[in-house]
Amino acid sequence: MDNLNWKPAKPPTKKAVKALIKETGLTELVARLLVQRGVESLEDAEDFLKPKLEELHDPELMLNMDKAISRLNKAIRNQERIMVYGDYDVDGTTSVAMVASFLEALDYACKHGIDTIVCDHHLPADEIPNCFALLNPKQEGCNYPFKELSGAGVAFKMLSALVPEIGLTMDSVYDHLDLLALSIGADLVDITGENRILAYHGMQNLKESMRPGIRAMLQVAGINQAPSTVRDITFTLGPRINAAGRVGHALTAAKLLMETDEGGALELASQLETMNQARRDLDEDLTEEALAQMAEQPTKRCCTVVTGGGWHRGVLGIVASRLLEHQYCPTIVLSEENEVLTGSARSIPGVDIHSAIEECSYLIEQFGGHPMAAGLTLKSENLSDFKKAIEIAIVSQVQGKIPKPTVSYHMAISLNDLSPTMYREFERIGPFGPGNEVPVFMAAEVVTAVPPRTVGHGGRHLKLVVQSTNNPSHRFEAIGFGMGERIDEVRAWRTFDIVFTLAKNTYRGRSTLNLHLRAIRAHRIGH
Repeated sequence: MDNLNWKPAKPPTKKAVKALIKETGLTELVARLLVQRGVESLEDAEDFLKPKLEELHDPELMLNMDKAISRLNKAIRNQERIMVYGDYDVDGTTSVAMVASFLEALDYACKHGIDTIVCDHHLPADEIPNCFALLNPKQEGCNYPFKELSGAGVAFKMLSALVPEIGLTMDSVYDHLDLLALSIGADLVDITGENRILAYHGMQNLKESMRPGIRAMLQVAGINQAPSTVRDITFTLGPRINAAGRVGHALTAAKLLMETDEGGALELASQLETMNQARRDLDEDLTEEALAQMAEQPTKRCCTVVTGGGWHRGVLGIVASRLLEHQYCPTIVLSEENEVLTGSARSIPGVDIHSAIEECSYLIEQFGGHPMAAGLTLKSENLSDFKKAIEIAIVSQVQGKIPKPTVSYHMAISLNDLSPTMYREFERIGPFGPGNEVPVFMAAEVVTAVPPRTVGHGGRHLKLVVQSTNNPSHRFEAIGFGMGERIDEVRAWRTFDIVFTLAKNTYRGRSTLNLHLRAIRAHRIGH
């Protein structure tokens, strides 16, 4: 995408940066990034860089927690059977693995009758589930201070409230923080407040004492290092866990995360890898079909809608995201079965796709989601009218013109300033994710050290080796995901500018810095 609007973040004030350096002894780079994130005092910096588990809120503050714990405690005392049931995505799978593996240490037998405790983190619908106790910090009347927990985060708070009642220590719950880190990373919840504390310590657990299931997953995938960032979770472990629920059964992933035997873990991980490959094959096949259909549609539409008979529902959201990369506008991918269309929608900043779909609700059987993503079901007979209605709804939102895509960056930097030491410095600001974005840099007037090439399926990605114009010995490998089609442009440029994030690549014990490109353009004098 070469029509991006490049937008630098507001620079921190020199006075605030100098004051923070004086108080903390931090380097200027880290101090600048922290001040941009609103951290300006010694106390704030200590809380941010070294989050403490002791700062977590009392789980008893959550509405219905006393009722839920009383019922669980009764079940344990009476040796009742406890069933743990969850959604099929990473958040649901890790929630099930966390609660089930915790409770498996107890002895219980089957009794009649079922009381249901629901742990949820979505905005509640008008009608509350008919259950014994609903734990959701977002429900009306709940005074729990932090509202952005993942589903597994709510389950974690439940276990935290349970352990004092049954004579266990909090260490028995903290042992499952690695699963919580998986949930936080894959579910893209804000990494602020309690989520930052939980993700920080969960990532430490992943590095220091990896459970057999996660180790086996990495081994089978040919990944030689433990996840060190939330991004590693998002792009390596997350898709594999999700694959079970999309093309197989989520129980396979839950069993893998709970497995204590190395051999059993490898067997389950192999099954998961097979499912993930099947998911990728489906993704690629359906994306090609959908792209061909999209190419036949008018180019000036504000919403892309594509449909296919029997398209696998498990990859429709992924395909919608792929199409959005090719044509920057809200995209809806629908699969038809028995005269019913079911699918996923993905949007762009500035367009609330959930609100647009809501305007078409008279044509829809059911829908749900948020401004950037949604799911929906409608009858096939309403498809033509729906296409017209959704286009009108989005045109109304954007006054007939899709907003120009923007790439934002935190600061300009020279490639000569990049080093493993510098990377270790800004790693301290992690874990990164929504609410605590990974630092994004801009480097101007760089050149290619070797001829550019493309890699990946169909040459989809752009692979470069870049250096600044005045230091040919300081080179970095750079990858532009989805930028393969721009290779001829790069070949023609004498110098160019890049927006990028940093990633560490470790191979055979040697670590190097790689650049993950967000945007590239021919160098512009004065920028």
